[in-house]
Amino acid sequence: MPRRVKARESEYDLDYFTPEYYFENAVNPQGRFNPYRDNNEILPQAIYDIAANIRDNYGNIKWYLAEIGIAMDRESEGEPGADGVIDDTFRIQLMEEHLVQLHRAIADGANCFGVHQWTFIDNWSWINAFKRRYGFWRLDLETGERQIKRNALWFAELATSNGFTSDK
Repeated sequence: MPRRVKARESEYDLDYFTPEYYFENAVNPQGRFNPYRDNNEILPQAIYDIAANIRDNYGNIKWYLAEIGIAMDRESEGEPGADGVIDDTFRIQLMEEHLVQLHRAIADGANCFGVHQWTFIDNWSWINAFKRRYGFWRLDLETGERQIKRNALWFAELATSNGFTSDK
């Protein structure tokens, strides 16, 4: 579990509970980081920990995971392969690791009723405008052309089969 090294920068609102896993000031002894985005920390276990915290300390209320995804620079995603698909395998790996942890939390009684994958198409972000990419589809900002990414095909299979087999 990461150790917090600085107090939270925003105040808590008793009427609006939004635990987040974006920019927490913590040190992870395991030291795994996203090489495609300013070395942000990667800790799939945090999804499980947040779910267990809601289950154990907030009456196991129903909740929804509002955003799950990984930002990458356009250049990091590479160009389409011979099949016309952009190979963002790193994103797929991280998404699966996080969803495995969410599934484990649900199996342990967490009351999560849904997940929203961020996002359908590369779009503007409050944090970094168009610099980082999140989508199932790449959007060329000059031409409007869209190119599918491998994570879109992976997610379609995940949704169609209602799950995946994982040894994680």
